[in-house]
Amino acid sequence: QQTITGSVLKYTAEAHRALIAMRCAVNKRPFHSAADPLYIEEVKLLRPDVKVPSLRTVSRDINTIYTEGSQNVKTYFEVR
Repeated sequence: QQTITGSVLKYTAEAHRALIAMRCAVNKRPFHSAADPLYIEEVKLLRPDVKVPSLRTVSRDINTIYTEGSQNVKTYFEVR
């Protein structure tokens, strides 16, 4: 399966977690949206064996992306 950008999309738990975190950040959704019963039902419909990450995991992933991204921005703008 290919995405809009042409890259090949293969399921991994890490990619799923990253996608949830990005969806929350980009669409300004609370991380609690990952616990929405309809979202979980949709995921299970598409891939029954998938375990949706806990809210704690989603929150931690969003925080990690923010923290590491902030450091990258800081490093980019540092005067050398």
